[in-house]
Amino acid sequence: MKRMINNYAWMSFNFGPTLLAWLERHAPRVLAAIQEADRTSRERYGGHGNAIAQAYNHTILPLSSLRDKRLQVEWGVEAFLYYFRREPEGMWLPETAVDTETLETLAEFGIRFTILSPRQAKRIRPPQLGHWIDVNPQTLDVRRPYRCRLPSGREIAIFFYNGEIAQEVAFQRLLTSGERFLERMLSCFDPNSPEPQLVHVATDGETYGHHHRFGEMALAYLISRVEKDPRVRMTNYGAFLERVPPVWEVEIHEKSSWSCAHGVERWRSDCGCRLGGPGTQQKWRQPLREGLETLKKRIDWIFETEGRKILRDPWEAFRKYIHVVLVRDERRARAFLEQECLEAPSDEQMSLALKLLEMERHGQLMFTSCAWFFDDLSGLEGVQILRLAARAIQLAEPYWGASLEEELLQALERAPSNFPQVGDGRRLWIQEVRPSVTDLERVLAHFAVSSLFRRDQPAEVGVAYSLRNLDFSVQEAGSAHLAVGAAEVASRITLEKRTGMYAVIHFEGLDVQFFSRPWSDMAEYESIKRDLFKTLREGSLGDVYQGLLEYFQRPTHRLKDLFRDEQRRIIQTVLRGRLADYQALGEQLFEQDSILLRRLGSLQYPIPEPMRVVAQFCTENRMRALLDRMQGDEELGSLAALMEEARQWGYRPDAERWERYLLLALEQRVEALRTTDRILTELRRAQRLLKVAEVLSLPLNLWNVQNVFIEVCRERLAVFEAFKEEVQAFASSINLTSEVLPLSLR
Repeated sequence: MKRMINNYAWMSFNFGPTLLAWLERHAPRVLAAIQEADRTSRERYGGHGNAIAQAYNHTILPLSSLRDKRLQVEWGVEAFLYYFRREPEGMWLPETAVDTETLETLAEFGIRFTILSPRQAKRIRPPQLGHWIDVNPQTLDVRRPYRCRLPSGREIAIFFYNGEIAQEVAFQRLLTSGERFLERMLSCFDPNSPEPQLVHVATDGETYGHHHRFGEMALAYLISRVEKDPRVRMTNYGAFLERVPPVWEVEIHEKSSWSCAHGVERWRSDCGCRLGGPGTQQKWRQPLREGLETLKKRIDWIFETEGRKILRDPWEAFRKYIHVVLVRDERRARAFLEQECLEAPSDEQMSLALKLLEMERHGQLMFTSCAWFFDDLSGLEGVQILRLAARAIQLAEPYWGASLEEELLQALERAPSNFPQVGDGRRLWIQEVRPSVTDLERVLAHFAVSSLFRRDQPAEVGVAYSLRNLDFSVQEAGSAHLAVGAAEVASRITLEKRTGMYAVIHFEGLDVQFFSRPWSDMAEYESIKRDLFKTLREGSLGDVYQGLLEYFQRPTHRLKDLFRDEQRRIIQTVLRGRLADYQALGEQLFEQDSILLRRLGSLQYPIPEPMRVVAQFCTENRMRALLDRMQGDEELGSLAALMEEARQWGYRPDAERWERYLLLALEQRVEALRTTDRILTELRRAQRLLKVAEVLSLPLNLWNVQNVFIEVCRERLAVFEAFKEEVQAFASSINLTSEVLPLSLR
């Protein structure tokens, strides 16, 4: 690799606000690089940034009410302001789904342009001519912007991307060659035209690197070549629009999109658009949409009716609620409610108001478009929007006489899955959605059960809940453990709080039961705790369980009710001893049969499955042990010998799994260079991991390692200058030329 560039600094791009929020929490360096790309582009393109806003949570706007359209656009604008510190010039429409009302909404909020598919243009009119010309993707000139006049008197510019090249990029492997990509783009210019021309494509971001490996490199190659070509130059939509204001007019096809040949039917009917081949149906789309639209009407009514009792103007408050959503901070939420409530709110009123606002927010989120895009309701996307609907129902049902859940389930009964084991939407809800519903009681159970198995319990659960431990004690009798405690759990979102006392009994294995009751006072709590522990010491486990039933009535949660990550961690803890027994037995069998395995391999006789499973298990355990204690050439030699022996009986490492394992270890070593003083030690450890990959004959995708290493070199330039030769050697080993390093390290 000779040069590394930030592609986003050279081209227009958009990120959904909910993805930016995730990046802010989990990948802040990635977010910072995105923001820096926009800042750099403003300097390069005369104040016009590359970043484009997006409607808030990727709903199909033509299928939304006007109020929801305005909310989606306004929240998208506010999120853009928060992340990029400037007003957006353009907005990407989810799936480019559009109608005139949507364009009116964009213009109302100051959006100057959007981007559509060429098949969404209905007809165009040249300047100073009165007649319209019908167009299609073959006859529309996509190299110029168009002006769309709106009924309100406003107007908006529309760019229509090059559909042919977009298809070639996404589906025809154009990105396998940066040179071909460049030539294909250049071929679209008309050398005889006196007008400025824009050649541009619109594709999913995951096309570059995820769908097509190294696609981001093809894009970087194109950018670097254009940078040196005097005939053309990179630009963005805002900069081009300033230089070439649209003079041609356009009218759009109403309720059209880029990914459905039937307009926007893909998001409400079995129109035939799907990813898979024949044999699947999407009859579930219509009842899913109808069920959620009915639910939305119910929660809108609840929000307006109940909101008026607390808020000055419920819908105005909901518009402004985006500022609380963007920065989840209790002080900000309280200040917001003090402004929006009818009178100075109590803590209880604040919590009620926030629950109503969250109910309405989930009413927006549950229409995220990807749930309808794919082929079956039971995909991750469908399950996720149903979980969002479940949260809306959880917050709404206290205000509704009938069961909102049952009303939705009646619609979902008419939503058949393509998979017999799923059945229909009702069964999917019962199996995958209802168990995921969370309340403060479940959070307390999660905390309490986790505390029994780990002593470093954090004071938070995810990003939504905080905990304050009041007391925790644990005693054991034989293989059984009993924990008794008290804690306050609070929602950071709704500010709702609950204090409870609890008990957790772990008999053995995976049999864990949680009991709780409301907190009264410390005296009662201490009395219950003393009595239960006394019974544990002096009585039987049956007596202990009877005491739990007397004080707490019944167990409310078990291991299956914990959040998935912690549940798996506990299972691993419980199984650790048993797995050690399996490992010891496996090692014994492997040692006994090692010669037999090699002879079978030399005879090219297929290793019987039970023997192969044990041999592979033991080989990989030994590999991991060597990697864990890898200090130098001795362990590397042992690993090479182990692999040579294993290959004799036909062992082949799982390339994907071991690549992931080694890349994670390598990334950890490079990340450690940010803070450690032991520069040479970490560089040598990283070098050894690269040699391990050679021993295993594994090609590594070093993209992230390369990026992080260059970033670390820039951050610690003064420190790294003392280790210039070693830094250069490591750079070379991860396929970086010295040209990409800071000048003083070359």
